Amino acid sequence: MDINEFILNRLAGMIITDENGVFLYQNKHLPLSVEKWQSSLADQIPDIRRDREIEWEIADREEDAYFDVHSFLFDNEKNEYIITRAEPLPERFIVHILYDVSSYAGLFKEMSDYGAEMDRLRHKIVYESEHDSLTELYNRGKFMKLKKAAFTGFDSIAVYYLDLNYLKRTNDAFGHEEGNRLLIKAADSIRAVLGDDIYGFRMGGDEFLIVAANLSRKAADALKADWQEELARINSIETKQECIVACGMAYAKKPYDLTAVLNKADRRMYMDKRAIKIQRGDDPDVR
Repeated sequence: MDINEFILNRLAGMIITDENGVFLYQNKHLPLSVEKWQSSLADQIPDIRRDREIEWEIADREEDAYFDVHSFLFDNEKNEYIITRAEPLPERFIVHILYDVSSYAGLFKEMSDYGAEMDRLRHKIVYESEHDSLTELYNRGKFMKLKKAAFTGFDSIAVYYLDLNYLKRTNDAFGHEEGNRLLIKAADSIRAVLGDDIYGFRMGGDEFLIVAANLSRKAADALKADWQEELARINSIETKQECIVACGMAYAKKPYDLTAVLNKADRRMYMDKRAIKIQRGDDPDVR
């Protein structure tokens, strides 16, 4: 195909340059200024020389215009002339054909926005399926997944069963909003000690759980002390209703029976719960 046939068959916005990108010809359909075209073309020249035919993009963001560009390197073996002008082309020249895709730019943006929104919704669904809506700690469902997938292979494990005392009494006397404030305070104290391989869960109702992996026994004891200190700090700030939480901790090294460790922590929590109530002069069976 000679140059004239090529141009007539594929006529669109068009530029002809020499192999260095110097302008030789532009047709009346060219939608970009020469300056903007040159600045965009400069980076494409080496690829065109190497591959002889490339496809690339150019944008005029001020005009919200977008174009696909097809560039073809020709060897002028037939002494071609520029169409409509009696000027011979150099030994090698490049024809650049522009296709206006501006009308699709809005669609592309909408599709991109749609994809971003779908990603956001997927993240929201996953987050809500794994977290307690009130406290934003992990929920029981997330714990059950991790129990099967992760919590059986650690070098050591520390489990802390926690239970919020007097929740029912608070709900009955002051309403569920005040009971929720106690639950949030308990969750805040737990969240303060979470970190790498330390997980916090609201198991439902007034029950919480902390699972810590790969700690020494000394570090596991220190974690409990840090949590108790944080709970005391929270209570000192907001004194309307004291947040009283019983805790039972169990620790084991690998190999361990996770169910047995959980049961031991649970039993110790109930022992601590009763001890707190007896110390306060309350019936240990009153919630």
